[in-house]
Amino acid sequence: MSHQSTPHLPARLAGIPGARAPSVVSAAQERSPEALAGTLVVGAGIQLKAEVSACEVLHVDGKIESSGLKAKTLKIRKDGAFVGNAEIETAIVAGKFEGNLNVLEHLTIKPTGRVSGKIRYAKLTIEEGGQIAGDADILKNAKYQKERDQA
Repeated sequence: MSHQSTPHLPARLAGIPGARAPSVVSAAQERSPEALAGTLVVGAGIQLKAEVSACEVLHVDGKIESSGLKAKTLKIRKDGAFVGNAEIETAIVAGKFEGNLNVLEHLTIKPTGRVSGKIRYAKLTIEEGGQIAGDADILKNAKYQKERDQA
């Protein structure tokens, strides 16, 4: 006989409209990129104002304002938006970026992506439909400069 259990709502949540029981996380979800250490996800509907200085991967589905972001990878998804200053190794923009963006390796602008402001990059790919506006220029010896600054 198969017995399916239903999530139990703690008594303190039972009277709160829209309250849900905690979800069960599968082993596959625990190994997902969002669950890895060093990954920050700004979900849809979230607005965040912050400085982020030690981030491997930043996924943006909501909106983030930052006067200083340092991360290895920035992924702004279709409905995501970033306003501020960022120094990134790799950026993939399918949403909107506005501000100062330094990409030390590769900037990819997807068909729905919009990047505006002061943009510096080592390598640039703009897919059909993607847009870039403002003061854009290539970084000279970006990878060498980063390694030298860390020494």
